[in-house]
Amino acid sequence: MNGIIVTQNDKGKTFTVVEGDSIKIQLSENPTTGYRWEIKTLNANVIEFKDSNFSTDLGTGVGGGGTRTFNFNIRSSGTSKISLRLRREWEPKNMMIDQFEVLIQATKKGD
Repeated sequence: MNGIIVTQNDKGKTFTVVEGDSIKIQLSENPTTGYRWEIKTLNANVIEFKDSNFSTDLGTGVGGGGTRTFNFNIRSSGTSKISLRLRREWEPKNMMIDQFEVLIQATKKGD
């Protein structure tokens, strides 16, 4: 099993992966402001969302920012966008302050 790590610098890019690969998307976040990254769209037939976690950046105090990491596995061949949005969960879904999107092209092993 191989994997790729995607960061904010990869916004809008296309990645080619193989069934069974993993994808980690790492984005800056400061949840104490109420703004958190969440999944907007994803083709669950191609990509499986595993989990997400937040880690505080070194040297930041209480309330400091950090990195949100989303973990995905490729379950089958196909194409899927992974779209994420940065918003406060209690506000309307269209009131995001940022969004992030990549295109994933998954192939079968051995192709």
